[in-house]
Amino acid sequence: MFRLEQLRKWQEIAQGMLQAALDKIRARGTEPAATDENVSQLNVGELLSAQQTVRHDLSSALDRALTLQALATGDARFFRRDGLLDQLRAALDAWRTGQPRMIACFGPYGSGISSLLNQVGQLAGPETTLHHHVLQQHLNGVEDVLVLCGELFDLPQPPASIDEALVLVREAPARIVVIDNAHHFILRIAGNAPVVRTLGMLMVASRDRHLWIIGCNKEAWNRLIYVHNIDRYF
Repeated sequence: MFRLEQLRKWQEIAQGMLQAALDKIRARGTEPAATDENVSQLNVGELLSAQQTVRHDLSSALDRALTLQALATGDARFFRRDGLLDQLRAALDAWRTGQPRMIACFGPYGSGISSLLNQVGQLAGPETTLHHHVLQQHLNGVEDVLVLCGELFDLPQPPASIDEALVLVREAPARIVVIDNAHHFILRIAGNAPVVRTLGMLMVASRDRHLWIIGCNKEAWNRLIYVHNIDRYF
């Protein structure tokens, strides 16, 4: 539905461009006399040129509207998500007043979750420390979680154990931690349960200090609920 709304928006823009081009041609004066061959050819040429320009602009607009890439912060194509942005703002306000918060953003592939997460920095403002991490592959074990922990909290080296990670994370300056493609640590892979438990432990133990925001596909989120009852923490 979101992509369809984008398409309709750009169609309206393209139709407006075409109408403007036609109005410009008509504004040059009255219709040319049939005997004025040069003027007739000029107007026909202008009309064809305008149509070609509009077709090119429409094609470019549709390519931009239907992109599969996540939209950057402040992109004009990110619209009709005011309700979700309001929920994020409310969570940010609650976190800043000392109320623990953890946020999960989930939906089908291509539904705009990554685009939504890209807006968090703008909502948080420059005065708030934010670390936005996009997982590119699944985590194979607790060691990978400890490496990720070091990256998220700018540690000089990964913690040597889960206990050390808990201490370091709680001592780190307060920040917003955004993890996109979180389904990479939720995927149904043999031996993956310790990854989920370890990362979940770090998030829950530090949620009174840091605001954790994860984004994942809906199927992975449903599995987290089914296996780990994760929804009780969000």
